[in-house]
Amino acid sequence: MRNFLRNSILLVLVPLFLFGCGDILSGRNKDEIPLYGKGGVRSAREKKADALFVEEAIKEAGSGEAALKKYLKAGFGAFRYGDFKGAIKKFNQAWLIAPNNADVFWGFGNVLGAGGEIDEAIVMLKKAVEISPSHYKAVADLAYAYQQKSYRVAKSPEKKSYYLDLSDKTFVQANNINPGYELCYSNWAVTLYLQGRYKESWDKIISARKLGGKSLDQKFIKDLSYVMPEPKK
Repeated sequence: MRNFLRNSILLVLVPLFLFGCGDILSGRNKDEIPLYGKGGVRSAREKKADALFVEEAIKEAGSGEAALKKYLKAGFGAFRYGDFKGAIKKFNQAWLIAPNNADVFWGFGNVLGAGGEIDEAIVMLKKAVEISPSHYKAVADLAYAYQQKSYRVAKSPEKKSYYLDLSDKTFVQANNINPGYELCYSNWAVTLYLQGRYKESWDKIISARKLGGKSLDQKFIKDLSYVMPEPKK
């Protein structure tokens, strides 16, 4: 689903978002900005309209949980079909229904990452993890975002190294929560590659293979093989 680091290697799959398409979120209306902009601060008039929306959404769906599920599903569905602004609209509506739901902020993080807004994506993913520390997909995506922060944003060698270290540590956290999450190993292998830890990168690839290996990018494996052949069993 994703290829990045175009100057050297084509990397691997992560659940949803693709960094670097910076124009997909340009020219946004207020409802196409996470939390409606201004950090979610709403005027008295907006709060009244929000309350009416939530009331109607819950009534239509039958419960708050069902309403939340409906708008989250619509948000992730729009995102997968490439309607990024539409996805944010749905995640905003989900946020009105459940302001402290981890999946809402995970969704925002995915879309912002797709828009190349890496720092903003990190903020949202960190919020998702703060709300739900066991949300292993959000933790793994946060680790990936740190990886991209190192490669695409950080300028100095010190900063690049700092964010790769943070990426590695965050992948460890995701793996501790769910050691059976294949995509974690696939993207973790890339961080280790960028750190020059090639043997450990191979170890993660092998772990991903044991879980099916569907998330592995053969072009990345080829690049890793170039700097270090696959270890013999």
